[in-house]
Amino acid sequence: GFNVKVVVHSKLKLAASKYDVPSRYVKSVSGRVRPRTDVLLIDEGGSLYGVGRAVLSSHQLKFIKSGIAVKVRKVSGQV
Repeated sequence: GFNVKVVVHSKLKLAASKYDVPSRYVKSVSGRVRPRTDVLLIDEGGSLYGVGRAVLSSHQLKFIKSGIAVKVRKVSGQV
C-alpha cells in the first residue's frame, strides 16, 4: 500500500520526461521510506503527480540534493 507521500516541487513537471525525480525536487517526506518503497508523489498544491519507487531512505530524501530520489512508474494521467 501507499502510506508514504513525497512532496515534489511544482517545477518538476518541466523535467518529468525522464520519469525520475531528482533529489533536488523533493520538498518533504511523510512516513518512513526505505529504498524500494512504493511512494505517492504529490505536488506542492496537494495534487497527485504520480507513483514511484524510492531510491533513497526518508533521511536521505530530506538531506541529499543530488542524484535520483524516486523512479517514477506512472504519472498522474496514467494512474
